[in-house]
Formats: sequence, structure tokens, C-alpha cells
Amino acid sequence: MRYTVIQTAFWPTIRTLSECFDEKTLFVWDVDGTLIYPNDVVFYPQYIALNPYTTLAEEIECTKPHGLSDSRAICARWYDAWSRAPFVLMHPDVPTTIKNLQAHHITNIALTYLLVRNLDGRDFVQWRVDQLKRLEIDFSGAFDACPRLQLDEVLAANKVQASAENWVYAPAYQDGVLLTHNFSKSLCLEALLRRLKFLPKCIFFVDDLEDNVQVIGELCKKLDIDFVGIHYVGVQHLPGDWTEEKVLKKWSEISK
Repeated sequence: MRYTVIQTAFWPTIRTLSECFDEKTLFVWDVDGTLIYPNDVVFYPQYIALNPYTTLAEEIECTKPHGLSDSRAICARWYDAWSRAPFVLMHPDVPTTIKNLQAHHITNIALTYLLVRNLDGRDFVQWRVDQLKRLEIDFSGAFDACPRLQLDEVLAANKVQASAENWVYAPAYQDGVLLTHNFSKSLCLEALLRRLKFLPKCIFFVDDLEDNVQVIGELCKKLDIDFVGIHYVGVQHLPGDWTEEKVLKKWSEISK
């Protein structure tokens, strides 16, 4: 099998590479930090690893013992604020790149860690589909527009049960967009491919996190599928002279 991993900060490189593949290839795109990003420094993709809502929870626990101390509620507040931020394209050519592939009958889907539902039950699946469409990214034709799928087998593999109270939901697929609800991207993608009984000759995968590129590459090895992984580091060039300390401080201010 073919196995290739490339790192680039330049979208034109991805676009040029994509033109070398045919309909036997499945293109899988990460969303946040790859196709789009929230144009507010607090929510920049490179700061997600800071877990700003966890930091805030710790601050409140220490300074306001009678205030909001449930980390899940604070996380939900963060998601609400994040989802209201103005999202923009990582590069102007993102929609054109995907449309050109689709014009050649090449299947494209999105694979995102995003939660299926928020703590209050708000559904993020349709929200993400609609959000991408507003930015002229439409995956709805993938797999002959199959209906919404709930991947309960991912919960079984992790030995957990769906529970609104515990904020656990099965990953969901709709209109070409797969939301993992923070479960492993490789496990969710494999579950989807098996559910659809679809095995491409090659997977072309783009993500801003190197670990995700590696785990999807390992999945392709397991399934004997050719793999081209792109570690897209365009987020390193987002505007703004910010430090982690400033980001956490701003988050604390806007969320209290």
C-alpha cells in the first residue's frame, strides 16, 4: 500500500496535490483549523489544547466557591460562545478545491471532533452542516446523500452508554459530515465505512493536528488502503500577536 504524509502551511499545495486523484479516492477533511476557523483569538484552533474552560473552572473553584463550579456547565458555556463566533475560511480557495473534486465524481466528507449535542441538548449536527454551506462548502452529496446515521457501535467499542445526563452521545453522520463527539477519529471513520460497506482504494486526509493524521494513517494500514495524509499547519499563520496567557485572560473576562 502507498503511505505518504506531508506537512504544509500552504493551501495551494493541498489543492495541487488533490488534482492527482480520481473517484477511487475518498477525501476526508477535518473542519476546525483546516477548512474554517472562528475569527476570535480566544477560539483560534491552536489554543484549543489549552482547554480554556477547564482553566476557568479551576479559577472559579478557587475564588468563588459558591459560584458556578461545574466544569461541564462551563464547558457548555464555552461551546455556546464558540458557536456564536464569526467563522471564516482558512483559505479563499477551500470551497473551489472541494467543488472541483466533486465535479470529478470524487467523494468528499468532513470529519470533526465536534460534540453531537451540547449539555443542554442543542444539536450541533445540522448546525455544522448549515455553517459549512453558508461558507460554500457542501458535502451533502456524499454517499448518495444517505440519511442521518448514529454510530452506536463506537459507544460499544468504548464500553459506554449514551446518556444525556452524563453528556455522552453516539457519533453522528449527516449530509457528508461526521461528528465524533470527541471519540477517536479513526474509530468513527472506520465505523462509518463499515456501516456504509464502502472501502475506497485510497484516503486523502487533511487535518491541522499531526496526531489525527497518524491515527487515520494507521487505520488505512489496518484496512490495506492507500493513504495520503496532509498535516496542514496554516493555523500558525493566523493574524494576531497573542500569548497563551492573554488568550486565557480574555476567555475568563468574556465568560464570567
